[in-house]
Amino acid sequence: MRDNQSLCSAGERGPAPLENYQLIQCPEGIALRMVWHFWHCDPDYGRWVAEGVGVDLERAKGLPPLDGHPARGEDRPGPTYSDGQAEEGSR
Repeated sequence: MRDNQSLCSAGERGPAPLENYQLIQCPEGIALRMVWHFWHCDPDYGRWVAEGVGVDLERAKGLPPLDGHPARGEDRPGPTYSDGQAEEGSR
């Protein structure tokens, strides 16, 4: 397996190493959602993973945000807990 620096650094990554991805063994819905998450964090990385594991990036990008989570490029209205609920007294 590659080290974290070579997996996460920008620039030429080369083909995704299929043997490193358990994602190819996941049900399609899970693989699509994981690519969606990767793409939201780093579009280039999400594209790279999608190509490597054979997931349709456009389908993954078309998934709606999870309940209680903002869409790509949107911020929450204020501080929240990890479950998405607003912190009391923060508004």
